[in-house]
Amino acid sequence: MSGENPKLIEVGFTFRTKDGIKRPTVTVEYEAPDANDIAKLLTDGDEKVKSLIVDTVQNVLNSHIRTFVDADSDFEQATLDKLIADGKISLEAIANLPKSERNTTSKDDLEAFAKNYIEVMVPATGKELKKIQAAAGLFVERFRRVAGDNKVLEILQNQLSVYVEAAGDAAAEHEKAITYLSSKLEELLSIKVTADEL
Repeated sequence: MSGENPKLIEVGFTFRTKDGIKRPTVTVEYEAPDANDIAKLLTDGDEKVKSLIVDTVQNVLNSHIRTFVDADSDFEQATLDKLIADGKISLEAIANLPKSERNTTSKDDLEAFAKNYIEVMVPATGKELKKIQAAAGLFVERFRRVAGDNKVLEILQNQLSVYVEAAGDAAAEHEKAITYLSSKLEELLSIKVTADEL
Protein backbone atom coordinates (compact mmCIF):
# COMPACT_ATOMS: atom_id res chain seq x y z
CA MET A 1 0.00 0.00 0.00
CA SER A 2 1.07 3.58 -0.54
CA GLY A 3 0.22 5.14 2.84
CA GLU A 4 3.01 7.02 4.60
CA ASN A 5 2.34 5.14 7.84
CA PRO A 6 1.34 1.62 6.83
CA LYS A 7 -0.35 -0.39 9.52
CA LEU A 8 0.67 -4.01 9.90
CA ILE A 9 -2.20 -6.30 10.83
CA GLU A 10 -1.52 -9.65 12.48
CA VAL A 11 -4.05 -12.39 11.86
CA GLY A 12 -4.12 -15.93 13.24
CA PHE A 13 -6.02 -18.61 11.32
CA THR A 14 -7.14 -21.57 13.43
CA PHE A 15 -8.30 -24.95 12.18
CA ARG A 16 -10.56 -27.73 13.40
CA THR A 17 -9.34 -31.28 13.82
CA LYS A 18 -10.00 -33.30 10.69
CA ASP A 19 -9.43 -37.04 10.46
CA GLY A 20 -7.62 -36.90 13.80
CA ILE A 21 -5.17 -34.25 12.61
CA LYS A 22 -5.22 -30.62 13.74
CA ARG A 23 -3.33 -28.16 11.59
CA PRO A 24 -1.30 -25.66 13.64
CA THR A 25 -2.49 -22.06 13.76
CA VAL A 26 -1.09 -19.99 10.89
CA THR A 27 -0.21 -16.43 11.91
CA VAL A 28 0.65 -13.84 9.28
CA GLU A 29 1.14 -10.08 9.02
CA TYR A 30 0.13 -7.88 6.14
CA GLU A 31 0.04 -4.18 5.39
CA ALA A 32 -3.50 -2.90 5.64
CA PRO A 33 -4.76 0.02 3.56
CA ASP A 34 -5.03 3.29 5.45
CA ALA A 35 -7.60 6.05 4.90
CA ASN A 36 -5.47 7.68 2.20
CA ASP A 37 -5.11 4.39 0.33
CA ILE A 38 -8.86 3.78 0.45
CA ALA A 39 -9.64 7.34 -0.71
CA LYS A 40 -7.26 6.88 -3.64
CA LEU A 41 -8.84 3.54 -4.57
CA LEU A 42 -12.31 5.12 -4.49
CA THR A 43 -11.28 7.96 -6.80
CA ASP A 44 -8.69 6.37 -9.06
CA GLY A 45 -9.09 2.63 -8.54
CA ASP A 46 -10.57 -0.11 -10.64
CA GLU A 47 -14.39 -0.16 -10.74
CA LYS A 48 -14.48 -3.65 -9.20
CA VAL A 49 -12.34 -2.46 -6.29
CA LYS A 50 -14.63 0.54 -5.78
CA SER A 51 -17.62 -1.81 -5.77
CA LEU A 52 -15.92 -4.07 -3.22
CA ILE A 53 -15.28 -1.15 -0.86
CA VAL A 54 -18.82 0.20 -1.20
CA ASP A 55 -20.34 -3.28 -0.69
CA THR A 56 -18.22 -3.77 2.43
CA VAL A 57 -19.36 -0.48 3.95
CA GLN A 58 -22.99 -1.18 3.07
CA ASN A 59 -22.70 -4.60 4.71
CA VAL A 60 -21.64 -2.88 7.95
CA LEU A 61 -24.86 -0.85 7.83
CA ASN A 62 -26.94 -3.90 6.90
CA SER A 63 -25.53 -5.89 9.83
CA HIS A 64 -26.21 -2.99 12.19
CA ILE A 65 -29.82 -2.71 11.03
CA ARG A 66 -30.16 -6.50 11.38
CA THR A 67 -29.51 -6.25 15.13
CA PHE A 68 -32.62 -4.04 15.45
CA VAL A 69 -34.68 -6.31 13.19
CA ASP A 70 -33.69 -9.40 15.21
CA ALA A 71 -34.78 -7.71 18.45
CA ASP A 72 -38.19 -6.55 17.20
CA SER A 73 -40.66 -9.02 15.68
CA ASP A 74 -42.81 -6.08 14.53
CA PHE A 75 -39.94 -4.27 12.76
CA GLU A 76 -41.01 -2.43 9.60
CA GLN A 77 -39.98 0.49 7.39
CA ALA A 78 -41.50 3.01 9.81
CA THR A 79 -39.35 1.56 12.60
CA LEU A 80 -36.24 2.00 10.49
CA ASP A 81 -37.25 5.54 9.50
CA LYS A 82 -37.53 6.48 13.19
CA LEU A 83 -34.13 4.95 13.98
CA ILE A 84 -32.61 6.97 11.14
CA ALA A 85 -34.35 10.16 12.35
CA ASP A 86 -32.99 9.46 15.86
CA GLY A 87 -29.46 9.22 14.46
CA LYS A 88 -29.03 5.53 15.28
CA ILE A 89 -28.43 4.32 11.71
CA SER A 90 -25.31 5.81 10.16
CA LEU A 91 -21.63 5.06 9.88
CA GLU A 92 -20.98 7.81 12.43
CA ALA A 93 -23.39 6.18 14.90
CA ILE A 94 -21.76 2.78 14.43
CA ALA A 95 -18.23 4.20 14.74
CA ASN A 96 -19.13 5.74 18.11
CA LEU A 97 -20.50 2.52 19.57
CA PRO A 98 -18.34 0.40 21.88
CA LYS A 99 -16.37 -2.14 19.83
CA SER A 100 -18.47 -5.05 21.06
CA GLU A 101 -21.59 -3.36 19.68
CA ARG A 102 -19.95 -2.87 16.29
CA ASN A 103 -19.43 -6.58 15.96
CA THR A 104 -21.40 -8.04 13.07
CA THR A 105 -22.34 -11.19 14.96
CA SER A 106 -25.84 -12.14 13.83
CA LYS A 107 -28.66 -13.77 15.75
CA ASP A 108 -28.04 -16.91 13.65
CA ASP A 109 -24.40 -16.94 14.83
CA LEU A 110 -25.51 -16.65 18.46
CA GLU A 111 -28.22 -19.30 18.10
CA ALA A 112 -25.75 -21.76 16.52
CA PHE A 113 -23.36 -21.07 19.40
CA ALA A 114 -26.14 -21.51 21.98
CA LYS A 115 -27.12 -24.89 20.53
CA ASN A 116 -23.54 -26.14 20.83
CA TYR A 117 -23.20 -24.50 24.27
CA ILE A 118 -26.11 -26.60 25.55
CA GLU A 119 -24.70 -29.80 24.01
CA VAL A 120 -21.27 -29.20 25.57
CA MET A 121 -22.20 -27.77 28.96
CA VAL A 122 -24.73 -30.35 30.16
CA PRO A 123 -22.16 -33.18 30.27
CA ALA A 124 -19.25 -30.86 31.10
CA THR A 125 -20.81 -29.30 34.20
CA GLY A 126 -23.52 -31.73 35.31
CA LYS A 127 -25.90 -28.76 35.71
CA GLU A 128 -29.60 -29.13 35.06
CA LEU A 129 -30.58 -28.72 31.43
CA LYS A 130 -32.93 -25.82 32.24
CA LYS A 131 -30.08 -23.84 33.84
CA ILE A 132 -27.83 -24.39 30.84
CA GLN A 133 -30.70 -23.40 28.53
CA ALA A 134 -31.32 -20.25 30.59
CA ALA A 135 -27.70 -19.17 30.18
CA ALA A 136 -27.79 -19.98 26.46
CA GLY A 137 -30.88 -17.79 26.12
CA LEU A 138 -29.11 -14.86 27.77
CA PHE A 139 -26.21 -15.23 25.33
CA VAL A 140 -28.58 -15.15 22.35
CA GLU A 141 -30.37 -12.04 23.61
CA ARG A 142 -27.02 -10.30 24.19
CA PHE A 143 -27.55 -10.01 27.97
CA ARG A 144 -30.43 -7.54 27.64
CA ARG A 145 -32.31 -8.82 30.71
CA VAL A 146 -29.26 -8.97 32.99
CA ALA A 147 -27.26 -5.86 32.05
CA GLY A 148 -26.33 -4.23 35.36
CA ASP A 149 -26.54 -7.44 37.38
CA ASN A 150 -22.82 -8.05 37.81
CA LYS A 151 -23.29 -11.24 39.80
CA VAL A 152 -25.16 -12.88 36.92
CA LEU A 153 -22.73 -11.44 34.36
CA GLU A 154 -19.76 -12.87 36.28
CA ILE A 155 -21.40 -16.30 36.34
CA LEU A 156 -21.98 -16.09 32.58
CA GLN A 157 -18.38 -14.98 32.03
CA ASN A 158 -17.17 -17.97 34.03
CA GLN A 159 -19.52 -20.33 32.19
CA LEU A 160 -18.28 -19.04 28.84
CA SER A 161 -14.70 -19.84 29.91
CA VAL A 162 -15.78 -23.34 30.98
CA TYR A 163 -17.45 -23.84 27.60
CA VAL A 164 -14.33 -22.78 25.66
CA GLU A 165 -12.23 -25.21 27.69
CA ALA A 166 -14.70 -28.08 27.38
CA ALA A 167 -15.71 -27.53 23.73
CA GLY A 168 -12.19 -27.98 22.36
CA ASP A 169 -12.21 -27.82 18.56
CA ALA A 170 -15.93 -27.00 18.44
CA ALA A 171 -15.16 -23.59 19.97
CA ALA A 172 -13.23 -22.60 16.82
CA GLU A 173 -16.42 -22.98 14.79
CA HIS A 174 -18.14 -20.41 17.02
CA GLU A 175 -15.16 -18.08 17.44
CA LYS A 176 -17.07 -15.06 16.12
CA ALA A 177 -19.87 -15.43 18.66
CA ILE A 178 -17.46 -16.21 21.51
CA THR A 179 -15.35 -13.13 20.74
CA TYR A 180 -18.45 -10.94 20.70
CA LEU A 181 -19.86 -12.38 23.92
CA SER A 182 -16.53 -12.12 25.76
CA SER A 183 -16.10 -8.48 24.73
CA LYS A 184 -19.68 -7.63 25.64
CA LEU A 185 -19.33 -9.22 29.08
CA GLU A 186 -16.09 -7.32 29.75
CA GLU A 187 -17.77 -4.09 28.70
CA LEU A 188 -20.86 -4.64 30.87
CA LEU A 189 -18.77 -5.63 33.88
CA SER A 190 -16.63 -2.52 33.51
CA ILE A 191 -19.65 -0.25 33.99
CA LYS A 192 -19.80 0.62 37.65
CA VAL A 193 -22.46 2.97 38.99
CA THR A 194 -22.63 3.88 42.67
CA ALA A 195 -25.48 5.45 44.61
CA ASP A 196 -23.34 8.60 45.08
CA GLU A 197 -23.45 9.18 41.32
CA LEU A 198 -27.25 9.23 41.19
